[in-house]
Amino acid sequence: MDAIDNDKNCKILWRHLKDMNSTTKQEIDILTHEGKVLINKNDIANCLNDHFSTVDEKLISNPHKSFKSEKINNYVNSKIIDDTKFSLYTVTNDEVLQGLKNLDTTKSTGTDGVGPRILKLSRSIVASPLAHIINLIWGLTTHINLERIHKLQKRAARLVLSVPFDFPSTVMFKKLAWMTIFTRIHYFQAVLMFKCMNGLAPDYLSIKFTACADLYNYCLRSTTSGLLHVPRPNSDFFKRTFKYSGLITWNNLPNNIKEIDNLDTFKTNCSNYFLTEQNKDARN
Repeated sequence: MDAIDNDKNCKILWRHLKDMNSTTKQEIDILTHEGKVLINKNDIANCLNDHFSTVDEKLISNPHKSFKSEKINNYVNSKIIDDTKFSLYTVTNDEVLQGLKNLDTTKSTGTDGVGPRILKLSRSIVASPLAHIINLIWGLTTHINLERIHKLQKRAARLVLSVPFDFPSTVMFKKLAWMTIFTRIHYFQAVLMFKCMNGLAPDYLSIKFTACADLYNYCLRSTTSGLLHVPRPNSDFFKRTFKYSGLITWNNLPNNIKEIDNLDTFKTNCSNYFLTEQNKDARN
């Protein structure tokens, strides 16, 4: 330990650590530090923990107390086009599940304190919430960003079908039975709304919605057709939030789909409905 304290060369430092760690993977039974001989495992562990928690102060004699990031910020801003936004592409639960399944458990734990091994073991539980978070993030993006993704979808469709550049994109999506990015967002919103309406979503999402029948005592079409109350939007940003756009998507669904009580059946019918509407809009 004294050798480590007195050595500021990182390469030699790790060599000391390697020498301390036996190739037979045996535990350290004795440790000498500051003239004291430690034989208790807890004392040894605490000593090592105290050392490595302050190693930065020992290796860096004069650390920068205030880092000026102005030059870096200016450089980054000079490389980014004005009004450029970065977002994530919508993903399915299966895609998130597969990503968690392929996690490398040898990687270190991140700042959130959740290691890859825990994520991998709990993937069946966390995959769905993560997919919802990602998809809701996409729902808040701008129309310009969605158009960019839509163009990428069209390029991918042309590659799959080997059709020329001027081939109608609506025909390609119909042949491939693909949802556009716009349709896919509505689909994911509808699925999440179904979970909210059937007690499958967290309470903080479900309590945001109120049926029109609970607000009006007199008979209206909205109170008899199971529609939800849509708050009046006060900004374009609010229109892109799930609290508003999710309600619009749900209210526009046919009653026979909203009355389904099985999630898998709902997904199938909802997917068919949105694909049909997408093809119908293309014909118009």
